[in-house]
Amino acid sequence: KEKYFNGYSRLKHHDIRSTFKSITGILAAIAFDKGILDPEERVVPLLSRFHKLETVTSLKTRIKVKDLLHMVSGLDCAEMPGSNGSNHEFGIDEGSTPLKYGFSIDMAMEPGREWHYCNANTFLLGVAISAGLERAGTPGIDNFAKENLYTPLDIIEYRTFTTPDGYLYAAGSARFAPHDLAKFGL
Repeated sequence: KEKYFNGYSRLKHHDIRSTFKSITGILAAIAFDKGILDPEERVVPLLSRFHKLETVTSLKTRIKVKDLLHMVSGLDCAEMPGSNGSNHEFGIDEGSTPLKYGFSIDMAMEPGREWHYCNANTFLLGVAISAGLERAGTPGIDNFAKENLYTPLDIIEYRTFTTPDGYLYAAGSARFAPHDLAKFGL
């Protein structure tokens, strides 16, 4: 029998925080499977579809979609509790222009070398998925998620958020009922 605590119930939506990063990863996998996006694709041309990138360095031109997915982008960002790295969580989570902010983070190393937990990686992955969808002439990421993930899993009620500059907040804080979240296998 299901049990809920602290005022929650089967139907009350929970703020799933960073668990949504896994859902963004599933959306990336679906986009790969459908040929909309390639994991080996470089992200600068994708992100440039939406914003003039002002801080493109030779290292940044080497970031691939898979580097964002695996959190090995090389960005100087380490937000794991107890880490000593640069924390950019609030620039992504609460900033007015997260795309500009996220891509302006300095590079710490070559992409693909070292894993660092960082909201910017998943946020930028969401923008890259959106760019791939736009390039393919398909509906935006919200419709893509609904048609290819939520509806097939019979998830009808949920809430996702958009950043002030108009992108899916792919790094976290969506709202799902517990029984729907379990359908993802998370």
